[in-house]
Amino acid sequence: MVKCCSAIGCASRCLPNSKLKGLTFHVFPTDE
Repeated sequence: MVKCCSAIGCASRCLPNSKLKGLTFHVFPTDE
């Protein structure tokens, strides 16, 4: 399993506590 985000400039890590909170590696901008 991947341990860190592969997006350029993203330093997010995949941590067990992050998954419990429902967080993912990073969030893409949304069109409103």
